[in-house]
Amino acid sequence: MSVMHSTRRVHRACLSPERIAVVLVGAGGTGSHMLTALVQLHLALRALGHPTGLEVIVIDPDEVTESNVGRQMFFPGDVGRFKCEALVTRVNMTYGLAWEALARPFTRALLARNYARPVLVGCVDNRAARKQMAEYFHSQSGAYWLDCGNTDRTGQVVLGFSGLRDVEALPHVGQLFPDLIDPRLDDEDATPSCSLAVSLERQDLFINRAIALAGANLLWKLVREGELIIHGQFIDLNNGRWSPLPVDQVAWARMGYKPRRRKRAA
Repeated sequence: MSVMHSTRRVHRACLSPERIAVVLVGAGGTGSHMLTALVQLHLALRALGHPTGLEVIVIDPDEVTESNVGRQMFFPGDVGRFKCEALVTRVNMTYGLAWEALARPFTRALLARNYARPVLVGCVDNRAARKQMAEYFHSQSGAYWLDCGNTDRTGQVVLGFSGLRDVEALPHVGQLFPDLIDPRLDDEDATPSCSLAVSLERQDLFINRAIALAGANLLWKLVREGELIIHGQFIDLNNGRWSPLPVDQVAWARMGYKPRRRKRAA
């Protein structure tokens, strides 16, 4: 009887000690809750003596609709405004921040042109945007990509790291679940909900907040403790189950992923 031995490891953070830039893509169901969590993370870092805290850019081309009020972090007066601008304006005025909002679709070129190796946080509901993030991720060394995704009552967060010469990579969501970055599988019936009641028939009330919390906690561990023993979570609100994704080659292999072998130095 063969035994598969655990290969659990610890991922050591590769972040600048002086400047932590975060690009949040998506300001809707999960993204609006994630932005609230990022404000908390920023304030905590500043209280602990970090020189700048977080520098955040939020990218989302969508406008607030009536169905967004109640499940997402919007007020009735936000209806008709761009989601990213409504949220960023509010946190900037409340906390004296200078975070940015870009009301346009995310593209790899947009990020590569304007920002140097930020922590990329994806809270999107389509595979085409994820594919753009994956392409950016693979073009960078030492890049982080936190993907937050969900169905009606389940979801996952996965933090990928593209690797450096002396730090091994962490697989991103598309390497563990290739179908999630295949635009051909996007649902063609993307008709927006016309009311909160219809929206709640499609997704449980607190699934987005649960996913945002799990993702923000990974970021908190990364920037506060400087290391991770897990780089993801799987959440099932039906069963109340939160299952970790360890930094473990055996766990990755069970999901069909095998790390590339490093080339030996000549």
